[in-house]
Amino acid sequence: MREAKLALLEAQVEQAQNDVLADSLNTLKEMLEAQKELINLQNEINGNVGINEKFQELYLSYTTKAAELVEFKYDLYDQQQKLTYYLNDSAGLYTSNKPLIAEQQKNITDWQNQIAALEAYTGKDKADLQADYNRLTQEYDNANADLLLKTQTATDAKTAWDNLFNTKYNIDNINAGTHRYLAALAELQIYGLSGIYIEDYTTFSDPRLEYYAGTSELPATLGSYRILLFAYESELIQIKYDLNNDLKSDEELLGVPSSGSGETAVAATGLHKQLEDAEALLKAAIGADPMDESEVDRLQSEVNDLKALVNYYTVIIERKKDEIKEFDALTAQVTGENKEAYFAEAKALGESTEVKTYFDALVPLQASQNTYDNISAERNIIGGYLSSFSDLPDVQAEIAELEANIANAEAYIAELENNLYDRHLAIQIIRNEISRLTEQISILEECVAIAKKAIDEYIAAM
Repeated sequence: MREAKLALLEAQVEQAQNDVLADSLNTLKEMLEAQKELINLQNEINGNVGINEKFQELYLSYTTKAAELVEFKYDLYDQQQKLTYYLNDSAGLYTSNKPLIAEQQKNITDWQNQIAALEAYTGKDKADLQADYNRLTQEYDNANADLLLKTQTATDAKTAWDNLFNTKYNIDNINAGTHRYLAALAELQIYGLSGIYIEDYTTFSDPRLEYYAGTSELPATLGSYRILLFAYESELIQIKYDLNNDLKSDEELLGVPSSGSGETAVAATGLHKQLEDAEALLKAAIGADPMDESEVDRLQSEVNDLKALVNYYTVIIERKKDEIKEFDALTAQVTGENKEAYFAEAKALGESTEVKTYFDALVPLQASQNTYDNISAERNIIGGYLSSFSDLPDVQAEIAELEANIANAEAYIAELENNLYDRHLAIQIIRNEISRLTEQISILEECVAIAKKAIDEYIAAM
């Protein structure tokens, strides 16, 4: 009964979260439209109608009701925002309180089993206790062996998931198997991409593991993983702009050689012009009579340097063109349909064979752990009897202590549940106020419409 009531409240909260968001946005829109209508009418009146006593009466009636309507819509919007806060807070309470309640319920079951064991073995002679202890020791060994086997199965499944994540979805472990989307994001950092952002940390869980506390090696949930990563397209656009400008700067520096003749002649520019000018001077120096060898040597050295620069920038420019092509290809990998496809794939990882196999292994592990814990607790009780058989422990004191533990756990569960029910009551109070305001707004809207119609008819008759 308790679980059903909590589940119903949780479902109601989830549905209400969706409804109140739409309602509050609609209220805000209507409130702004009402304000706009009032301002438009005031402007129309100020521009076209002479003031007289009858009109003042009609106008005062309308503006009073219209202003009251706007105020009520403000109040309704405030209540809807408050409801949104309480609903979100309630959702958080459900998320945080459910595992705590489940843990306490498991503790209660364990303590009840211990009480039953204490009562069952009280009054037995030592031979009977020894026989029970021997039987439980065999069950304990079997349970321990089963637990080790299931632990290994779960460990293997966890290793398989870790291998999948690290090989394909871990951007901090780029390798040949890394998903192309993530590899492209990492490669874009070479071009100056400074921001790789997380849309949301990815966590996988299974409702069947409600009572499984988990360990650091075999956690009850898989998370939080940095899988849903992205880059802002605005930064990619800026990088492309900078790359193009850098290329353009080098192209202008290199220039072009002269070509054609007559009307189609193209003059040399940049380093090409400097080279052609230097070559012309060198040619003239070689043909001079007498030839100045030192001048020829200087010009030859200048020509050689300029040729080296032209060759250098020619190679650099081609390399930068290739880099831009590669950048464009990488950008395509992390935007548009490729990004959507990757996100869809990443969000579906919860249904992957590796994740499902891991949780499928944890479910029997949880059952095996519970069996082991219960047998171990019962075996320890008999062991305690046997070790002090000549001086039997105070069973009633132990039972009383366990019953106190159960009472404290029940009180804690009640406190957690009351927090949920109190929040549910507060939500209901806000809902009632929203209903009252909605009804009042409906009445006021009719009054405003009647007052507006009276003004329209009065203006038409003037």
